[in-house]
Amino acid sequence: MSLKPTLIEALQADFKARRRKETLLGFDVWISPLTVEENILLNEREPDGGAARTAEVLLMKCTDEAGAPIFTRADKDALVREVAGEHVARLVTAITGPAVEVQAKN
Repeated sequence: MSLKPTLIEALQADFKARRRKETLLGFDVWISPLTVEENILLNEREPDGGAARTAEVLLMKCTDEAGAPIFTRADKDALVREVAGEHVARLVTAITGPAVEVQAKN
């Protein structure tokens, strides 16, 4: 019996370890990477991509520490039209970008 984790166990541990806190305008936002299932759901909800898809990412992936969504479906239009792009980009990059460890190496 090997004590070394299997690849799937290592991937699952990596996913869990990537959940992290971003602080934006004094608010704590917890994020984790997108999964394959979530990407499929995004493609179904927003097949044309664009700003609406970006807002969907935030609706799905931005939570409080307990895991409750920070944004509601009612916030989607405001996320698209009334929020500075730099704030949206920062959160989306944290969700879809490389792990913090990879960013630190570059």
